[in-house]
Amino acid sequence: MRYQELLDEVRRAGVPEPVEVTVSAVLTTLGEELPSGTAGYLATNLPTEVGSRVRRRRPSDDEGAHMDRSRFLYRVAQRGGCEPDEAGERVRTVLTAVAHGVPDAVMVDVAVAVPEDLLDLIPAPPGRF
Repeated sequence: MRYQELLDEVRRAGVPEPVEVTVSAVLTTLGEELPSGTAGYLATNLPTEVGSRVRRRRPSDDEGAHMDRSRFLYRVAQRGGCEPDEAGERVRTVLTAVAHGVPDAVMVDVAVAVPEDLLDLIPAPPGRF
């Protein structure tokens, strides 16, 4: 997946401009939530322009931030310039676009790593009901 393809898909899904800000907000916040190994795995499968948002500056074998849902969405909204009640749909839209461009195994790892109250924001990996 190329960066422009990701942006175009998010744009077509109806995310307001500038979509780059929304994509960055979602992936930066997700990168904080994921364990560093999972964040790095996702980052290596994303375009360089956004992969750096997911990857940790100081890699460690931590377990991620474990933010609750409201804190996660608040951070996305704050970074993305939207209201917290809009953030959930924006997260779903961006992660759906990401899922179209990365191997299924990457999104399975992401889904396994996030807290249960964030699972509905992640596109269902194959085989998950």
